[in-house]
Amino acid sequence: MSGLVELSGPGGVLQGATVAVRASTGAGQLGTLNVGLNTIRATAGAATIEAGPMGSVTVKESTISATTLARASTGLGGVCVAELNAITAPSQSMCV
Repeated sequence: MSGLVELSGPGGVLQGATVAVRASTGAGQLGTLNVGLNTIRATAGAATIEAGPMGSVTVKESTISATTLARASTGLGGVCVAELNAITAPSQSMCV
């Protein structure tokens, strides 16, 4: 199985107590997640952007703020790219 989540374009805002954006996070799923020119705000928790094993995550030119954690990641064998983002969170894990 595979899935595509595309959040791009100026002015897009995702906001909530915690914000999780996921694409095909199950084993053997090839999810693709693209976030560009967006604002993601987690007002009482974490902001996570993730795809499963062998998936792809791209986060570019976005603003991400969270009260606990800002994270972009993929599972084993995935590809993760985070460039030119403004990130505000006590703990950050962007494509590591």
